[in-house]
Amino acid sequence: MKPGRQKIKPMNPFTAWGLLGLVLFAIWLGGYQTIAQYASQQKGYLSQIQILIQKQQSLIARASLIEEALTKAKLDRQKIKYLIDKRKGNAIPVFQSLIRKLAKDNGIQLTKIQIPKVSKESHLQMLSIKVDGIASIENVRDFLNKTAVLTPLIRIDSLELISFNRDTNSTLLNISLKASALTDHKR
Repeated sequence: MKPGRQKIKPMNPFTAWGLLGLVLFAIWLGGYQTIAQYASQQKGYLSQIQILIQKQQSLIARASLIEEALTKAKLDRQKIKYLIDKRKGNAIPVFQSLIRKLAKDNGIQLTKIQIPKVSKESHLQMLSIKVDGIASIENVRDFLNKTAVLTPLIRIDSLELISFNRDTNSTLLNISLKASALTDHKR
């Protein structure tokens, strides 16, 4: 034997197994909380993903119904006949001339026409007009009947009738009428 080397005595097997068990227990105790926390977090993510999957599956199941409704809406929009068609020019003068023509055809003498400023915030636009005139009650009735059957309709917002002539044959009325119509700029 060489004098520089010393003989190392092996450890008792019970002590070695005990130390190994103690080290494994310390690792398990430290890592268990982290692993348990990670597992619960993953379960939460999984439940959220399952909810999203269910929502997507329901949308996919309804996709054909949604597509059919969209196609039907597009076809219905193409069938709409507008009173004021964008191809005829600026909508405001077209609406004004339409009201003048309806009044003239029904015997109403217009004395004043006012069109307020129109805002163009969206492709749909509400056009308004205020007219004053002179007519008999029959003329006003015919005018209202004519506007009621137009498609789409001219909405009568207000109507004021003031009698000023009480002739035995006909009573003339001062009329003040506010009307409006909807137009679409994307058409």
